[in-house]
Amino acid sequence: MSTRKSLDAQHQGFFYSKFSSILLIISLLKLVEKPRIKSSTATIERSICIDIELAKLWEIISTPGILEKTHPFCQTNDIIRWDCESSIDTIVYYNGRTMQRNFIDWNEGQGYQLLIGQNDLADALVTWSIKQSQNHSILSIHLVLYLDNSLAHIPKLFRGIISRLYLAPMMKSYLNSVLSGFKYFAETGDKVVKNQFGYNHLFSTHSNI
Repeated sequence: MSTRKSLDAQHQGFFYSKFSSILLIISLLKLVEKPRIKSSTATIERSICIDIELAKLWEIISTPGILEKTHPFCQTNDIIRWDCESSIDTIVYYNGRTMQRNFIDWNEGQGYQLLIGQNDLADALVTWSIKQSQNHSILSIHLVLYLDNSLAHIPKLFRGIISRLYLAPMMKSYLNSVLSGFKYFAETGDKVVKNQFGYNHLFSTHSNI
């Protein structure tokens, strides 16, 4: 009888040891995971003042296919489905790059949120928002880049520095051009032309075609 109790105690000690080891591993993984998530993203935000009523600005940014009139690097903006937060469209840039936008949130009259990427991987989370400020409206674009996807071809060790020194500045310039395109179209009614606010080789070419 004492032998059986001894064996039971050994089994309990064995399982307790294994369970403790598993808990320790889970805790260590959580500690490792947190900085990894932070280091694999980069956040950029840009805003612009537009001399137009807020309702009219919302009408513009929520119009399907509007990027063909407002975006200086967009060649085509085809609609797959347009239904608020279930909307899906594609952007073909002037350099041939194709991206798909999958909308995930839609606040009528205020803005929307979407994932953009290619090959079923999201390169970024994008939030478009508008607000009234005195006699004009403000359009903002908030961008969270997923570096493990957008810089997947770069060794992970170098993604942070590549993002800071190269990708982030290029994307800031990109957002400024996109916002300028919406401002120009909203205030003049004229279609934005290719590279109207500067060239960006990530999304365009130098040629006028």
